[in-house]
Amino acid sequence: MNRSSDTPDRSVLLKELEALSLRLELEEAEMIASMPNTAIEQELSALTLISATSVDRGQVQELESGNETTARDTLIIGGHITDVSLSDQPAASHKRLKAERSGDYISALVRMAIRFFQFLSKTDFDVICDPSCTRLTRTSRTSLGVAVFLAGVTAFLSGTYALSTVFDSYAWGTFAALTIGFVYGCIFLLIDREMVGSQSKRAVLVRVPLAIGMCFIVAIPLEMKFLDGNIDKELRVMNVKENEAALKLTRDRQEELERGTRELQDAVSHYRDEVSFWEKAAEAETVGRVRTGRTGKVGAGPAYREAMRNREASAAALARHEMELKRYAELAEVERKRIYADYNVAYIPQTADFLARYEALVQLKSTSAAAAVVSWGLRGLFMLIGLLPILLKLSLPFNEYDALVESRLRLLIERVHMLGKQRLDELSRAPSMSVRAGESVADV
Repeated sequence: MNRSSDTPDRSVLLKELEALSLRLELEEAEMIASMPNTAIEQELSALTLISATSVDRGQVQELESGNETTARDTLIIGGHITDVSLSDQPAASHKRLKAERSGDYISALVRMAIRFFQFLSKTDFDVICDPSCTRLTRTSRTSLGVAVFLAGVTAFLSGTYALSTVFDSYAWGTFAALTIGFVYGCIFLLIDREMVGSQSKRAVLVRVPLAIGMCFIVAIPLEMKFLDGNIDKELRVMNVKENEAALKLTRDRQEELERGTRELQDAVSHYRDEVSFWEKAAEAETVGRVRTGRTGKVGAGPAYREAMRNREASAAALARHEMELKRYAELAEVERKRIYADYNVAYIPQTADFLARYEALVQLKSTSAAAAVVSWGLRGLFMLIGLLPILLKLSLPFNEYDALVESRLRLLIERVHMLGKQRLDELSRAPSMSVRAGESVADV
């Protein structure tokens, strides 16, 4: 490219960029055109180098179609055109061309990712593209953006899990948790971006307590998610303890009903055996069968009559106890329903919302030393991820990027002050004009 001066006109640079973008079919030409002149010159130099080693696209299509005899790979190297026959090694050339094209796509994606991470670190693109900024400085600014991105993703996961425990019973709960969690993560991401974008490390130190509090809030839901199974187990244990008194009262009342039923059943069984015994005794007296405690004489004598009286008394007692057992069974069924109703009223249902799960986590850590160690380890890990942007910002030294940004800010401030002073001087030199202008406005 021929440039007429050291600082070419922007229109000339844009024309050269348009020509190269048409030749190489660039998709990021608009993004490059929005850069300052120095950055456009750098991009044009790189694109010129790429164009100097490119392959004619029409001949590439011939090569991809498999025409080995007519295809020629025209290489433009150093301004000289050389025709190389591809009939000898068509497959190798084809693979090489595909590799070059895929490499261009990957390079474009890498550049977009770098720009995105630099945006997250609140990097001034005009300054970072200045030739005075080294590659190390650009890498540092990109690393800050990566740290901010990781902290934002961590906040998103934390908020989504916490909200999923709140909206779990609703059909739209998952969508609501993801939506609000995304907004929650973006808020933390923007706060971290402002923190790392500050030029003063003293201002960053003032914000460290805020960052620690934010990281603590983010770490707790993620810690609960990793200990989800143990928390569910602890919730069941806590629920049993909460309902232990109501369960004991219910069991006592049920045992009392069962005791009354067993007593009546035993009485019925006893009188039934008595009736059977005296029937057999009366039958033995009638036929004269010899038995222990019987006379052995044939006929219905005094012993027979005594056996029949005893049999009738036992039968009457049996009928009375059977009637009591039937009536008691009906009352017991009604009482059993009342016991179940009272238990349902006194029963404390198990909840699995965020507060209940956090209480279970605290209880779990108090009863298990291993759970406490794991819990604090996870909390420390997530807090470290959240504090990573601040730690990187504080560890980076003052570099040329910071110097350029600071100098630009000072120049702009001085310019504003100069313009204000110039305006005041103009007003002080012509006070009469200001007075006449005010009178004219008043007349109107």
